[in-house]
Amino acid sequence: MKEDVKIVKETVMRSEAKLDGFISEMRQFMTAFATTAGIPLPVVVIDESDSDNYE
Repeated sequence: MKEDVKIVKETVMRSEAKLDGFISEMRQFMTAFATTAGIPLPVVVIDESDSDNYE
C-alpha cells in the first residue's frame, strides 16, 4: 500500500512538472504572438499561493 502511494505521488509530481513546462512554453508563445500581432496584453497578477488549497 505504501509503495502504491509512493508511485502515485511520483506520478503526480512528474505530471505537474510537465504541466508547468507546457504552461511556460504557451505563455512564451502567446506573448510572442501578441507582440507580433500588436495585441496589447493585459497585466494579470496571479496569487499562486491559493492554488494549492486542495492539499
